Amino acid sequence: MKRLIIYGATSLLSIEFIKKYKSEIDEFLLIARNKSKLHNLLKVFDDETKLKIKIFQKDLLELEENIEFIKSIEDKSILGIIFLIGETGDPNLEFKNYEECLKNYNTNLINPVILINNLIPKIENNGFVCVFSSLAGIRGRALRLFYCSAKAGLISYLSGLRQKLSKENINIVNVIAGYMNTEKFELNANTFLVTDPSVVAERVYKGIKVKKEIIYTSKLWHMISIIIQLIPEKIFKKLNF
Repeated sequence: MKRLIIYGATSLLSIEFIKKYKSEIDEFLLIARNKSKLHNLLKVFDDETKLKIKIFQKDLLELEENIEFIKSIEDKSILGIIFLIGETGDPNLEFKNYEECLKNYNTNLINPVILINNLIPKIENNGFVCVFSSLAGIRGRALRLFYCSAKAGLISYLSGLRQKLSKENINIVNVIAGYMNTEKFELNANTFLVTDPSVVAERVYKGIKVKKEIIYTSKLWHMISIIIQLIPEKIFKKLNF
């Protein structure tokens, strides 16, 4: 049986990925902390009776519960894993309150890393791990201080994991995301910087098929990332964005 696991499945992106993979996957396992929101999103598939979707209410911060769930999955039964989890947090609060700081790192780096480590034995040959990191991880910024550093750590982890698994037929995909309209009313979809979920899913799906390892959600955000990296540190530290 071929399974696809989506963590953080309440994003509109999860719907688009189900559409892309529905002819290839026997069973979808969707995981999120808000079960009612999952049910609402999945109403779009109500008429597709042959589609097998299971939903699970799991909080990423409840690490032991998530690990026990992973243990229940058969080895080599997963074609792919997609991680859509991330929270920017409040850097001013996190700077003063270590518990909030830890929450940010646990959400964006530590717990995803531990869960991926535990999921690797469950992935079949020629499978993949696709993690949505962020352009924020390319360079640290005061406005997203802890989020940026957590995503930077995640990007580095994926690079190291890719090297570790280079002789095993598992593709490690890092999706460096810019602004996306992942919630119906989260961002103005007419803004030229915002990419629609269907466009992102198509780009990522095609990238996975040709075994791309780093995928930007749009050509524009790829260009922006290059510019950000080229700014000298003496100038960059004076910027406020």
